[in-house]
Amino acid sequence: MKNRKNRRTSQIIHQYQLKFSFFTSLIVLTCTIIYPLIITSFVNALISLIGENSALRESFLEEKNQLILVMIGFEILIVILTFYLTLKHSLKTVGPVMKTISILEKLSQGIPVESVRFRKGDNFQELADYLNRLIDSQTKFESSLRGQVENTVSMLAKLNQRDNITDEEKKDLLHRSLESLREINTMLIK
Repeated sequence: MKNRKNRRTSQIIHQYQLKFSFFTSLIVLTCTIIYPLIITSFVNALISLIGENSALRESFLEEKNQLILVMIGFEILIVILTFYLTLKHSLKTVGPVMKTISILEKLSQGIPVESVRFRKGDNFQELADYLNRLIDSQTKFESSLRGQVENTVSMLAKLNQRDNITDEEKKDLLHRSLESLREINTMLIK
């Protein structure tokens, strides 16, 4: 079940990467298509100014067709390069997201986590700092809570030993145990 969930999350991330790269490439293609249209319009204007029966006109017509082929090749190259670069850049985002999901999953299951580090060059480096603070805070809280519970259990265990304890000591232990339980309750309410 866990592997299936990880694969599903991984597929979602990869779908995100592909959609992001495709969308960015589409925007670049749309924006850069204006350039060839302007050049083609400029060449058509020059051809119309030259006149009908000119050798220069024939030369421009030949060059226009070659220019269009070069611009189409240039557009294809730009779109492929854009797709590759956005896919590569999105990996710098996906890595921290996947690691954060993994850490949050461990924390929700009560599995201890030492510290968080992202790869050099990854986005969201400050997220690792925040996660480390969260982990430190949780560790300190658990340690404090564990100490309070152990102290309370120890006092209640002494109270359970009826033959070696006086009534005044029982009252004192009950009072301290109650105070300790109130502190635990206060810690849990925060």
